[in-house]
Amino acid sequence: MTSTLRLQGYIDSIHNHYFAEQPLFIDREGRVKGSFFKCEIGSVFESITTHTHANSVAVSARLQVNLFDGTPIDAATLFTLAKSDEALVRLDRLSRIIHTLNHHASPFAHLPLHLSVHPRLPSIVVKDHGQVFERLLQFLQLSPRQFVIELPLSLAANAALANKVVNNYRARGFVVSSHVDDRSLAWLDSGESLPDLLKLNANFILARTDVLARIQQLAERFHLSILIKSAERQAIHQDVSSMLIESVG
Repeated sequence: MTSTLRLQGYIDSIHNHYFAEQPLFIDREGRVKGSFFKCEIGSVFESITTHTHANSVAVSARLQVNLFDGTPIDAATLFTLAKSDEALVRLDRLSRIIHTLNHHASPFAHLPLHLSVHPRLPSIVVKDHGQVFERLLQFLQLSPRQFVIELPLSLAANAALANKVVNNYRARGFVVSSHVDDRSLAWLDSGESLPDLLKLNANFILARTDVLARIQQLAERFHLSILIKSAERQAIHQDVSSMLIESVG
């Protein structure tokens, strides 16, 4: 079965169950896309590598958004249009399945897929975070262990909610990742329901070298992997790069 036929089979199988109001389609290049608020949305993937090897160990996904006339717009702009909670949930669900289908039909389908969570979503979904996405993956016969859920920075400000979200996703088999900054360090120090992966921003760690030892101790104490964007790797001085850091492309 060709990639396009396989994708179309998946689209047909899930459309009536989950996306009747936002049809999915396959473009001329064989990529799954959807439409939302007069915009066409698709996927862009970036490789994830370790600091010692160039081979990809995972991929991350972000939205590619264009108006129907082909004009590109920033994905954040599209999310601002989803003003109601219901609209945001629908957009998030649509985005995830587009990324999932495109990833599944790609040459790197064997690698884990990193998917971000919009900052508003954890508080909108009162309980059972990840439940609908888990059902979608079951429908497509895909394992949650192949998906890394990247939590927003703002979530760390509410430790109770952060713990709940991590537990919900992990109970469903997902791997959980969290960004690190001043807001999240207190939550991470608590040692409760911590993510599996930590993601650092070069600007943050260059400005806050005083917390590097603290972050490394957290990673070693709780057996957490540390990630950083490969594009920012060169900006990091030797003291930082000597840490056990993995890079995210």
